[in-house]
This record gives sequence, structure tokens and C-alpha cells, in this order.
Amino acid sequence: KQNDEAIESFKKAIEIKPDYAEAFHAIGISYINQGKPEEAIKPLQEFLKLAPDNPVAYFKLGFAYSALKEYDTAEKFYRKAIEINSSFAEAYVSLGINYANLNQHDNAIDAYKKAIKLKPDYAEAHYMLGINYAVLRQYEKAIESFKEAVKTRPDYANAYLVLGRVYGDISQYENALESLKKAVTLKPDFDKAFYDLG
Repeated sequence: KQNDEAIESFKKAIEIKPDYAEAFHAIGISYINQGKPEEAIKPLQEFLKLAPDNPVAYFKLGFAYSALKEYDTAEKFYRKAIEINSSFAEAYVSLGINYANLNQHDNAIDAYKKAIKLKPDYAEAHYMLGINYAVLRQYEKAIESFKEAVKTRPDYANAYLVLGRVYGDISQYENALESLKKAVTLKPDFDKAFYDLG
């Protein structure tokens, strides 16, 4: 409701001032926040016509196209964001997720590692790196990545959950149980962890 009102206000502002770049940007971001990636694309593109060097807008366009499962197009926008701002760790993580969606796990791992190099305490990057190592059955590397994720963010219930599952996959049941219990402690309504504990 509040987002809808904001979008309408920005649309009115554009009617008054058609080159109001920030209004286009705000509309695009509002649509993304509402889970409407398709509707976010046009205002973000309009914004980029007025402010072509804005890495966040390229990043958000990449996110929108990725949400629409147009991964090749998403990759181009993530890469453009990184080209403009080479220290954009979040863009590297999203690029990695995009690669993982294309089953290009080695490329995904490279992207996550670049994000971690830029931002060593980036828990999400460690977590996604662990997910990709687990998919490739590189369990020791996966465990190391999940441990880094929870070291940098001790309340990361999902990381404990997947860490527990990986320990289970390599028959380290005591460690698996400990990690799954930690996930449930952090998130008591965590059905996935309860199921794994059962």
C-alpha cells in the first residue's frame, strides 16, 4: 500500500519533470521491493538513460531479469554494474547466483570468491560459496565456507542448517546434530531443521 502510494507520487513528479532521474530509480526499486521485477525494468532503463553510470541501477536490472529467469540478460547487467564499480561485492554474489542458476558452478565459485576478497566478512558470499561446493560434492570446502558464514554472522540459521546436512552427507552425525540443533535454537519454527533432526 505504502509502496503503491510512493510509486504514484513519483509518477506524478515525472509528469511535472520528465527528466527526474531519481523518480524513475525509486519507482524501479519500489517494484522490485514489491516482487514485481517485470514492472521494474522500464523505469530502471529510463533512469539509466538519464544517469548511465549508476552501478546500482544496473545491479537492480540484473536482479529483475534474474527473477524473470532471463539469466543471460541478467549477467550482462551484473557485469556492467561491476565494470562501473569493481568493488561492488553484492553484484559479484548476485552474478554468482545467476551462474549457479545456469549450472555454471565453477563460474559461480569464482564470483563468490571475488566478493569475499572485496568483503571478507560477507556471510552471504561464504554461504553461497558453500552451497556451490556442496553441489559439486566438495564437502570439506563446503564445510569451511559454512563455518566462515556463521563465524561472520553467528545468527545465520540457514548456514547452520546446510552445514548440518553436509556433515550428515559425510557421516559426521555428531557434528550434523550439533549444527541442526543450533539452527533450531536460532529459528525455533525452522521446520526444515526439525525434519532433518527427526
